Amino acid sequence: MKLYFMLLGGKTPYLVFHVAVPHALPRIFTGINTANAFAFTTLVMAEMMGQPGGLGYYINASKVWSAYYKVFAAIIVMAILFSLITKAVKAAATVEKYS
Repeated sequence: MKLYFMLLGGKTPYLVFHVAVPHALPRIFTGINTANAFAFTTLVMAEMMGQPGGLGYYINASKVWSAYYKVFAAIIVMAILFSLITKAVKAAATVEKYS
């Protein structure tokens, strides 16, 4: 495809920014979404293992004191945060798709 584009007189910067990058954006946003899930899970696990702060620590502390309503509340907060981040990434992907 690059050869055909060059034969029609296209320059490399135009090829990169108007053909290659828009073609790669769906895969980039899929990677961001997957990385977000792994990062969120890793963050909570690290907090549960010893970081004195954060939702993971709060869940462990509440579990030790048998305050299960706090555990469920923290899980709901985490679910809402993750959902908001995921929706933001999908909204950005949709904007890029239609622009």
